[in-house]
Amino acid sequence: HSTSRRQRQMCIRDRYGAGVQNLILTLLNEGYVSMNRTSEIVTGLTDGVISPSNGYVAKLQKRLSDSLNEFNQELKKEVIRLPVVYWDDTVISINKKNACLRFYGDDRMAYYTAHLHKNRKGLDEDGVLDILSEKTIVMHDHNKVNYNEDYQFINVECCVHLLRDLKKVVDNLGHEWAKDLIELLLKENHNRNIGNYVDADYISLQYDTMLAQGGMENLEDEDRYYADEERTLLKRLKEYKENYLMWTLNEEIPFSNNISERSLRSSKTKMKISGQFENITNARYYANIKSYLETGKRNGYNVSELIKRALEGKYITISEMKTHDVQSEDCYLHRVFPVA
Repeated sequence: HSTSRRQRQMCIRDRYGAGVQNLILTLLNEGYVSMNRTSEIVTGLTDGVISPSNGYVAKLQKRLSDSLNEFNQELKKEVIRLPVVYWDDTVISINKKNACLRFYGDDRMAYYTAHLHKNRKGLDEDGVLDILSEKTIVMHDHNKVNYNEDYQFINVECCVHLLRDLKKVVDNLGHEWAKDLIELLLKENHNRNIGNYVDADYISLQYDTMLAQGGMENLEDEDRYYADEERTLLKRLKEYKENYLMWTLNEEIPFSNNISERSLRSSKTKMKISGQFENITNARYYANIKSYLETGKRNGYNVSELIKRALEGKYITISEMKTHDVQSEDCYLHRVFPVA
C-alpha cells in the first residue's frame, strides 16, 4: 500500500519536466502570479498541451518549500551571527484578514517568516531577536517591542524613517526646528558617506538645541492641527536620542533601515498582483522559498538556477553562496541597496 502511494507521488512529480516545474515556481515566487493565473499562463503558452491543475501547482510549491527546510535553518543561524541585523515587517492578507510577513538579515542574508498576527509572540516564535547577543546591533523603524528586558541587543533607530516624520511636521506646521534637524541629519550623513570627519559632540548639541526650539514652537501652536503628533515626536526624540544618533559614533552603524524596507517591498507587489494567501501555511511556504531565492540573488545566483538545484534535491547551500564569485554581484547589491 505504501509502495503504491510513493508511486503516485512520483507520478505527480514527474508529470511535467523540470523546465515546466521551474517556470511554474518562478511565476509564483518571482513573478508574484497567483496559482490560478499560473495555471492559465502555462496552459496558454503551450496551446493546452501542458495544463497543470491548481492542485498540482500547490503541491509543487509545497514540495519546493519542504526541500528548503534545512537551508532555512542554516540561514537563520547565519542571521543570528551577523554583527548588524536589519529587521522589519509588513502587512499581508491571509483569508481576507491582515497578517504579517517579517524580514531579518542584511545585504547578503534574507530570512523571512510569516505570522497571522504582528506581535511579540510571533517575534519570539521566530527565535531571532530573543537570542541575539548584547553586542549585536539591530536596526529598525522604532519598533518599541525591541525595548524590553528580555532582549539584550543594541537598538539603533532608522534616521530615514525619522526624516519622513520630520517632513510631516514641516508640511503641516512649517516649524523651523524640524527643517533644521532634517538639514543637519542629511548633511552629516553625507559627510560620513564621503569620508569626512563627523563630530558627534557637535551633532548631539545641535540636536538638543533643535528639540528645545521644537518645544517652544509646539507650545506656541499647541492648538493647531498636527501639534499633538509633533509633541509625541519631540518626546520620542528626547527619550531615544542615543538610539537615533548612534551612527555618529561608529561608522559601522547604519543610518537607515533601507535594506529591510526594500526587502519587503516585493511583498506589496505580490499582494497587488496575486492577492491574498489562502491560509498561513501557504504564506509560510512563500516565506521559506523567498528566503532561499532572495539570499541566492544577493550572492550572485539567478532564480532559475536556484530553483533547478532545489528541485533536484541539491539546493545551493549557504557555504556555496558565500564563496560564489560573480562579476555582476557588486552591481546588483549597489542597485538594490544604495548608500542612504
